[in-house]
Amino acid sequence: MTSCIKAALWVLLCLAPVAVAKSMPAQPALPQEPDALLQQRELFTKARQQFRAGKTAEARQLMSQLRDYPLYRYLELADLRTRLRALPFAEVDDFFARYPDSVVADQLREVWLASLAFQNRWRDYLRYYEDRFGTTYRCWHIEALHHSGQTTAALDLTERVWLTGRSLPDQCDPGIARWLSSKRDTQPLIWSRLMLALEQGQSGLARYLASKLRGDLQQQAQAALQLAADPRTLRTHFGEVSQRLQAGDVLVFALKRLARRDTARAEALWERAVGAKLLSPGQNSMVRREIGRLRIAADGSAALPWLLRHDPEGQDEYLLEWRIRLGLRTGKWDDILRWTAQLPQELAASPRWQYWRARALLEQPDAASQQRGRELLAALSKERNYYGFLAADRLGQPYALNHQPMQPSLSPAEVAQLPALQRVRELYRLGERISAAREWSRSFADLTEPQRQAATLLAQQWGWHIQAIRAAADAGGWNDLSVRFPLAYEREIRAGASAAAIPLEWLFAVARQESAFIPDARSHAGAIGLVQLLPGTARQVATRLGIRMKESQLVDPAVSTRLGAAYLQELLERYQGNRILATAGYNAGPGRISRWLREQPEQVPADVWIESLPYRETRDYVQNVLTYAVIYGAHLHNERQLLAAHEQTIGLELTQISRDEPEQR
Repeated sequence: MTSCIKAALWVLLCLAPVAVAKSMPAQPALPQEPDALLQQRELFTKARQQFRAGKTAEARQLMSQLRDYPLYRYLELADLRTRLRALPFAEVDDFFARYPDSVVADQLREVWLASLAFQNRWRDYLRYYEDRFGTTYRCWHIEALHHSGQTTAALDLTERVWLTGRSLPDQCDPGIARWLSSKRDTQPLIWSRLMLALEQGQSGLARYLASKLRGDLQQQAQAALQLAADPRTLRTHFGEVSQRLQAGDVLVFALKRLARRDTARAEALWERAVGAKLLSPGQNSMVRREIGRLRIAADGSAALPWLLRHDPEGQDEYLLEWRIRLGLRTGKWDDILRWTAQLPQELAASPRWQYWRARALLEQPDAASQQRGRELLAALSKERNYYGFLAADRLGQPYALNHQPMQPSLSPAEVAQLPALQRVRELYRLGERISAAREWSRSFADLTEPQRQAATLLAQQWGWHIQAIRAAADAGGWNDLSVRFPLAYEREIRAGASAAAIPLEWLFAVARQESAFIPDARSHAGAIGLVQLLPGTARQVATRLGIRMKESQLVDPAVSTRLGAAYLQELLERYQGNRILATAGYNAGPGRISRWLREQPEQVPADVWIESLPYRETRDYVQNVLTYAVIYGAHLHNERQLLAAHEQTIGLELTQISRDEPEQR
């Protein structure tokens, strides 16, 4: 047995007896819950702790009192795990038969397969295997096929597992060794994986793969490794790279990397490669898009001639959309009409480009075009989205919120009696949101639409807002704004907005966009809490407020909203009350916003400024927050315009730009 198999099995058996979320402590009990249920919940927690501590006799004694508890099956699973290596098939099969297609069945199957692999029981592994547990299990499946005499199938599966840009688990090593030594032509797939590894920055893996190549391919691989380390050497090695196999792959990789360091040099070498017909149409498009993206980011509106020269027919959707955005900055309305007509049909029909086509039509001198523009705006104004609200403002019409509360034929209390939702409720009340979400997902698909709607309202009653928001769309409740835009954590958000003297609906909108009201949310960038503050920014704001704060406090909605509101207020003051700039600064950092303003030579209409923001994330963020603020304003009986009168244009005079501004949030 390999140490890795042992380690994997140990993790499955010892660290995850039940799928436990890294979350807040258990939620407080639901109002008016029976004492018997509260007692069962307490006994369940004790029994599970006993299983984890290896005190199985005590745990089983507690189990005997919990046979009618909704999570009893989880204790059965914990019991089976304590006896995993000696489990007879009959008990495993019985568990699967009693709980088919269930969360606990998946969890048992996962540890059961690991145990079988640990014991080299490969034929048994094939009997129980299902392809849902990731690469390690697929590689054990390869072993099971091989040791059961299915050699060809094992090699075929190895090829499918092979193509990844990252290192594979050690459990894959035996199968890979057999595949590499087989009579199959492995060289093309080794090369493909080498390029994936280079794209993902896995230099160690790339060097290993290069050692497995032969002849011209190995020489080309060595050149690719050198270009990965320093793409500026492409100018020197261009000729030799161009004459070997897979020249297009290497040139695309190197040109894209070089463009990030020296766009002009990359462009010159790209044109040389195109002239020598070294790139396929697809490869040429990849390089063109990367250079175009960098040109747009660096040059702004000045990149428009480049786009027209290098993509004259608008073949690249991404570059065509940016051509339109840059055209907006320069007021090229005739061109915008022509370019929006070049968009693929589905893209052209989107609210975004319908709005800008309408704007361009309104700028035409003839009455027919202007009438068509007004008709497009009228159609858009009936939609509840950013562009629909912009259209309504242009026509001087009220916003179409289209609020339609769900009114299911049964009550949340009735659907709460379903065993599946009882399990969801208990896991959620225990603070195990990951397991609760898994149970929800399994059960929700089998519900009727009235049951789905009632279950969605039930989740909202529990305070599980993110689940209610997600479920509403699948339950026919897209227009139920009280569910999709709840007044969650209202007391804390009101207090934060009041203390900072910022619009209440704006703070609600930021919280909805940032975390969807998950109080302990954490982003990949390290932001924490209801309004997603970086710890460094939170500490700076707290210091300015005279508040002593620990990072762990950011999961407290009161702390998160107090500091987030104060930071928004600072940004609002910095940008002279302009929520557009403050919102963009909250997402991208005020330093970036000031730089964009500094590079902007003229006043720009606010809708154009937002549309031409260089980062899609920030563009979508600003549009969402402004839209959500309108919806929350209606909720709070404090109706606001999408863009206030003083926010209609964006210019440099709106900010005092310093030379040393933070870009973090």
